[in-house]
Amino acid sequence: LPDWLYSAITETNLLKISPDYFRIRKAIDRRLYEIARKHCGSQKEFKIRLELLHLKTGSTANKAEFKRCLKKLALTNDLPDYSVTYNSESDCVIFINRNYKPDESEILKRNNKSDVVKNSVSDTAEKRRKEMISSAEKHGKKQVKKSTNN
Repeated sequence: LPDWLYSAITETNLLKISPDYFRIRKAIDRRLYEIARKHCGSQKEFKIRLELLHLKTGSTANKAEFKRCLKKLALTNDLPDYSVTYNSESDCVIFINRNYKPDESEILKRNNKSDVVKNSVSDTAEKRRKEMISSAEKHGKKQVKKSTNN
């Protein structure tokens, strides 16, 4: 048994493939699923330039034909576990994990960021409120001084 295979099995470095993978009819679609599974994994999404994706698939089709097949897949959007989007402006393909669930640390980061924003907004609001009170007090004192001098 080769060392790399033994370590892959014992270290659980093998990716699980959806049972629906075996229902994918087109070879190119199966290869795209494999690439999405490897690179996206349990992340929310994976972006890749069309040219690089074409190379990674090993497709013998020319780039225009590959792009046509990819756009068709994006329209049907029937890859298991991943939705596919093609962005023509950036010439990128985006694989979005349909089963994405953020882990606790990511949720905490997101909550901390929103707390920081909330605190900064409330700090700014409090600062403005104090400035307004201070300004009103100054203007009130000036008006009082003017009225007492007359």
